[in-house]
Amino acid sequence: MENQKNNSGSSKNFKAKTSEQFQGDGMSTMLLTQEAPAASGNTDSGAGLTESDAQTTSETSSPSVSVSSVDSSTPQGAENTDRDQGNEPTGAETTKSPSVGSADAIIGITSSTGSKTSPFEIPRVDLTSTTTTGLIVKTTPPSTVVATSVATMSTTSTTSTSTSTTTTTPPPCRLTCTEFNNYLLNPTEKPSPTDGSFENATKCNRKYFVSKASLTRNEAALKCKALDMKLLAVTSLEEMDCLAYLKAGTYWTSGSNEDFKCDLEKKYAWCSTGYNLSTPTLLSSPKFWLSTTAAPSTLERCLALVNSNNSAQKGIVHRNCKDTLPYICQYPVDCPQQCIKNISLFDSSGNLKNKNSYGVWIDIGIYTYLLGNRPMTWLSNYLQCCALGMEALNIDNFAEQLALTTFSLGFNTTTWKANFNYWTSGTWKGSPVGLWSWCEPSGPAIFDHGLTWERGQPDNKNGNESCVHFRFIMNSTGTVLTDRNCSNSLIYACKMPISTTPKPCTASCPKNLCKRDQKYFDQTTTLVTTQC
Repeated sequence: MENQKNNSGSSKNFKAKTSEQFQGDGMSTMLLTQEAPAASGNTDSGAGLTESDAQTTSETSSPSVSVSSVDSSTPQGAENTDRDQGNEPTGAETTKSPSVGSADAIIGITSSTGSKTSPFEIPRVDLTSTTTTGLIVKTTPPSTVVATSVATMSTTSTTSTSTSTTTTTPPPCRLTCTEFNNYLLNPTEKPSPTDGSFENATKCNRKYFVSKASLTRNEAALKCKALDMKLLAVTSLEEMDCLAYLKAGTYWTSGSNEDFKCDLEKKYAWCSTGYNLSTPTLLSSPKFWLSTTAAPSTLERCLALVNSNNSAQKGIVHRNCKDTLPYICQYPVDCPQQCIKNISLFDSSGNLKNKNSYGVWIDIGIYTYLLGNRPMTWLSNYLQCCALGMEALNIDNFAEQLALTTFSLGFNTTTWKANFNYWTSGTWKGSPVGLWSWCEPSGPAIFDHGLTWERGQPDNKNGNESCVHFRFIMNSTGTVLTDRNCSNSLIYACKMPISTTPKPCTASCPKNLCKRDQKYFDQTTTLVTTQC
């Protein structure tokens, strides 16, 4: 099969398959239970949706995503634009939006406007010693004074009671991203050539600005903004390995401890990107944190990177935000800012309703994959997976791509029951051309340098191919990546960590009959103890 975007594996030649259960290389796959006709190529699920709807988060709006149940008879589609036939858009990338209420409008965004709740604040109450006659003064934050007459009367005297109250208010210990973002409203100048330089991390095709000057955390973020960049967010161990190729030292990141209770629980955010640092595997990884026995103080609310090419001497540490350190700036990536699960698609036990109607489910290694059955734009693909409680398909490293290849080699174009071409979460939108990132729920993550692209790809044809497509080729090459226009229609694909259901605990009793052995008894049926 020829490795071209218009080969027989192209999405335009998709064939709907009759569903059944099949197995390959010991990996079980649940397939669709109904046959679906070939799709209209112009299908899109982004009803009423624009790129800016999902990618822009403001202080006064909170978008929510709702996805209606997908009918199992919905056609499996083919990509509606084929570059070799001259039908691919050549202008700016836009998201196609079918009319609301159409059969293909499975994703919608609604926004409710209201004031954003203010950060947690400890009331400041200025109390002084108060002595009164016949009064007890009670002070309740915020400074509410209640006076109650207290008197004890007798036939000979009157007794008065006086109370003195003194309170000290601890300083707020929660540093919020609101303070970070407000600081970025200040004017500043770009760093001078003596303040730092741009450095390339060739292993992961990344470019950073690495400073020599030392600033506070918020001052560092402001300098990055002046360069049209963002203060560093380390969203994966792969990026930490990538950074090791830069100069060793301790650098500011945009990480901040966002714990309401101020007890240093593991609740963090990357203030420069607006994403929560919510990946459990990242936070719990010993490779993420610098090995130390010293517990951070309550004033060390910001995160810095200790960078080194020695794995034992690198990692994230807590620092006081007012400390002055060098900093690293990175290019932003325009990933959707919201990834919202649609709970209406799940039953009371948390199981997805009509699971098989969404496509082909495959368990490989540590992941469950959903190879969908509806064509949509890149953005709609991302939101569809979020609604299903999953993330849009991304390939962590070459080993994961090889596992998908190995699985597909157990089939041919006749026995393969899914489609061949799918969207991923990959994009370079917002960055210089070719600086690819995966849009994950925890924020942009870098591409592993060992991933396999189709020959001649990526090529950014017509200057507007900034999203990544994944193809099953069904030959020895197995699987490849190509770049495509983000407004094209391709089948959605999702993944999530594989879930295992523990086997129920069942009692195991002997199946033999319980029968008395006569050799242990005498003629009077008395138990002979010496025989036991």
